[in-house]
Amino acid sequence: MAGHVPAHRFADAAAGRLSDRQLARMAAHTEACQQCRDVRERVIDSRAAMRDIHETEPPDLHWEHIGARIYWVTSSEKRAADRARSDSAPRSRRLWLGAAGATVLATAGALLLVLSRGDGTMHDRTVVAAQPVLPAVAVRKRVTPAPAPLPADPVTGVVTFAKGSVSVDGAPLRFDTPLRAGHTLRTGRGSVAVQFDDASGFLVAPHSVVKLRSFDSRRVELEVNGSVSVNITHRAPGQYFAVVAGSRRVGVRGTAFQVDYRGGQLGVSCVRGHVVVADNRGKVHVLAGQTVHVATTDLLANMSAATLHGRQLSEVGRNVDFPMLPAWADANAMLATSATLRVTADPGHIIKVDGVRRGVGSFALRVMSGRHQVAGQGKRTGQWVDVAAGKTSGARVASANPRTATSARSLRRRQLRVWLRDNTRLRPCLRPLVKQGMDTGAFVELDIGMTRSGVIRYLNVVRSNPSQIAGCMRAVVQQMSFPSGPATSFRYHAKF
Repeated sequence: MAGHVPAHRFADAAAGRLSDRQLARMAAHTEACQQCRDVRERVIDSRAAMRDIHETEPPDLHWEHIGARIYWVTSSEKRAADRARSDSAPRSRRLWLGAAGATVLATAGALLLVLSRGDGTMHDRTVVAAQPVLPAVAVRKRVTPAPAPLPADPVTGVVTFAKGSVSVDGAPLRFDTPLRAGHTLRTGRGSVAVQFDDASGFLVAPHSVVKLRSFDSRRVELEVNGSVSVNITHRAPGQYFAVVAGSRRVGVRGTAFQVDYRGGQLGVSCVRGHVVVADNRGKVHVLAGQTVHVATTDLLANMSAATLHGRQLSEVGRNVDFPMLPAWADANAMLATSATLRVTADPGHIIKVDGVRRGVGSFALRVMSGRHQVAGQGKRTGQWVDVAAGKTSGARVASANPRTATSARSLRRRQLRVWLRDNTRLRPCLRPLVKQGMDTGAFVELDIGMTRSGVIRYLNVVRSNPSQIAGCMRAVVQQMSFPSGPATSFRYHAKF
């Protein structure tokens, strides 16, 4: 290459306006020419300075002051030139003053031009990073932090069914009181159902304690000591539901299942969907129609679920089919548009509301406002009750013959008592207690429902002391064949 490389050729190279051949010739000449290397360095420094100007916030220049100063300079120079002409100054002096005024104007114009382009926009000669000749300058990118997750909305539960003695945080349950995170439900000989979502809720069985540990739109956790039946729809992504029983956790996505946790013994039965029982040492899967029973010392990794058979499956299915409202908006709206129906009936008397079995004996039920039919089991017709939104209405369902109902319960209790007295199968249940000296004062209380043909419709252990004899006692009673007789429901308290 003849001669030196002009500065604008380095700018053209940086802008990508030269061919590969031209770039190679420039690079070869520059490496051998110190003067051209100096020119290249000045172009690099100029580009860096321009980049700094581009990234620096423009200062507050007070344009009104600059305009006033330019006007003052130009007017002063003009007045000085006028005075010089009037004083007949030499021509050289007039030329000098004119040149000085032109210099000031040019300087002010250049300053305005640079400042007016504070956005960093340049002409064609703006230096850009050259690929083969000029080193690239790293551009710092601004990192935008990820937005913080929105807080979860609190969930409010509505009581849809209550029977017997139920308390909330130690105070008697008020049927219209909303339930929120932190509340603790405790049942005596009663039960209570709570709905918190569209077709999602839980039923607390007798002699149980359930604490609403977490209760919001992302996480619902129930801490149970006793028995709870759950029926929930499929959870959306990011939503979590679990029942905590001691050190174990029963997690689900959408299912119907029952958890019984008493005295360190955990039983989980599933009738729909899929649940996972887990702790920090392992987990076991329970599918629809399966059940698992584990003790505190059992390793979940070594456990497998068993099959739920006829009567057990029917019992769990009946427990998860508790009353819920057919539509859901939010708790306040449901309390404002629904009503309370209080049904009074004899103990053991099965009650249907609008043709669907809703309870046994006396209970309170949340229904939508309007007209509802309340009838006893076996009756085709019943009484119609009109309920208004936000109000409480009552219905009394009497047995056809109260004296007959009482005698039916007495007959079935006597039959069970005689059969247990002569049954040697109770001895294996009591043998561990006798060895430990714990047989004195032991008892089991059962809740039994029976058909006319003597078939047991349901069999629940209400309470027992100690708890390890409850399962054995229940298995023994299930094997009993009752004779045909009256259909009834009764409680039986067995002492040993």
